[in-house]
Parts: sequence; structure tokens; C-alpha cells
Amino acid sequence: MLSLEVTSNRFLTSDVVQMELTSEQDLGRGSVGKFIHIDVGRTLRRPISICEVDGHSLTIVYRIEGTGTAWLSERQSGEVLNALGPLGSGYPIMKSGKALLVGGGIGIPPLLQTAKELASNGVQVTTILGFRSEPFLVEEFATYSDVHVVTEDGSHGTKGFVTDVMDAFTYDTFYSCGPRAMLQAVKQRATSPGYLSLEERMGCGVGACLACVCDKADGTYAKVCTDGPVFESEEVVL
Repeated sequence: MLSLEVTSNRFLTSDVVQMELTSEQDLGRGSVGKFIHIDVGRTLRRPISICEVDGHSLTIVYRIEGTGTAWLSERQSGEVLNALGPLGSGYPIMKSGKALLVGGGIGIPPLLQTAKELASNGVQVTTILGFRSEPFLVEEFATYSDVHVVTEDGSHGTKGFVTDVMDAFTYDTFYSCGPRAMLQAVKQRATSPGYLSLEERMGCGVGACLACVCDKADGTYAKVCTDGPVFESEEVVL
């Protein structure tokens, strides 16, 4: 169990919030693509991807979608939250070559730590960020990668979808997180192997409740909370 103190909690867009937390526990490395299962008041815990982690500091970015995340958005600096984690299996980090990161919506935040770790290894990183309209974290990604913004309404960057611009780039491995429909399209469009991070509703976060199972290509099943949320792109059926 983690005890996390809120140090800041601010809106990035009209419904996306960035929360910075500190822990007495050194969270270290190895949390790329993993998540925490955080207490959100008088309802079930919510799984929220880790956006950035540095020693005792942790950043999460979440969208207000219901009572739990609305409650979370009202927390003030100095308040202490409880969470389980870091949980799950994260992204393997390349040691060299070219990487393409493709994120959509609230699937974008966990790719930021991924970009940071890849860049620190000397990997050439290109990032495609897809939004409906309001972008966020663009400047942060630009610190570690060559960023291309795509919006459905054309208000920022290229109008369209992330897959509309994928063909413009060469890469050895891709890393993607976002809605299932987007992941399906990215998997079909990709010209190299890669990794997908699945967004699923979770009950327990530790593999006991079986609320987040997904189909695997070999006919078996996987628990997204413990076997994932990151899988090799050919490993799962979307």
C-alpha cells in the first residue's frame, strides 16, 4: 500500500487533470507503462496510469469521467491518498534504434515516461499525439521526442486520426496506448512489431476478480491488470 501526498492538482484542459504526488517509498525505475490503483473516496478504486515517476515523486494525469475522478479532482495539496502499486507489466525499453509512440486521449500520459526512458538510452523517438480537440502534454513530450499532433476537429496540428500520419515515419518498434478502436487501427497500420497498452475497467487491480480479462491470439485469456496492461501487439486479440 502506498501513501501518497498531493503536492499539486491542476486542470490541463476542461476535463483533464494532472496530479503530482510524493511518497515516502522510493518508486525507482521500472514503472514505465504501469499503473496505480488509487482510492477515490466512497467507491471502487480507480486504475490510473503513471505519467512520470522520479524517485519519491509521481505524476498521474486523468480525465474526469464520473464520481470517482470528480472526487479526485477536488483534492488539495497536503491531502494524503492511498493506492496500490505500481501494478502491472509495463513497456520494455529499447536500447537503440527508432521508436514510434502513438497515443490517443487519456492513453497519452503513460507514454511520457516511456519517451523519457527511450530518449535516455539514445533511442530516436517520434511521438504522434491524437486528441478530439484540446491538446495536453505536448511541450513535455517535445523535451524527449519529435512530436506530431493530430486532432479530429483540426483545431491543432493535422486534422484526422493518428493512423493518418503513421506512414510518414520509419521505426523499429512502436508503443501505443489509447482507446481499443485506435489500438486496432494502429496494429493494422504498423509496419514493425510493437506494444499495446490496453485500457480496461478493473475491480481489484491484482488479478483476483477477473473483471479485466482479454482474449489472446493463442486462444487463452490474459488479465489486463497483472499480465498487462502492456502486451506485444501480436499477443492479444482486439
